[in-house]
Amino acid sequence: MTTPTSGTPAELDAARLVLARMGVDPADLITHQTGATPARPMPTLSEWIEKVKTLVSPGTARTYGSYWTKAEAAWGSLPLDDLTASDLRSLGKHVKATALVRRNSRGGRNAEENFIAAMRCLYRYAEDEHLINERHNP
Repeated sequence: MTTPTSGTPAELDAARLVLARMGVDPADLITHQTGATPARPMPTLSEWIEKVKTLVSPGTARTYGSYWTKAEAAWGSLPLDDLTASDLRSLGKHVKATALVRRNSRGGRNAEENFIAAMRCLYRYAEDEHLINERHNP
């Protein structure tokens, strides 16, 4: 076994850059190595939606609520990190195809855009809480 040595500032910066590109927090390496407390469990989509509803403004919850309900109906029991970008695109297309048709309708395009914005909101909060990192955000 080798003894740890300190690198030069340039070497340390390079190591941090490599870890950042891998989506690894240097603190995770220490936690894993020392057997400290394990990472908290990943919430399901339903659990996360309920949490985010308490964090956003009433207007945001009202705007995105119907889209979160659709996502919850489709994937509510799945862990938040199990969804992929193609899953979200697929449900977005379904939202577009089933959007309510009104006189000024744009073929569901706004509904699809609002669905994507609603999902981005959920995942932005997940990033902020360190549940996922930017690289794993669908």
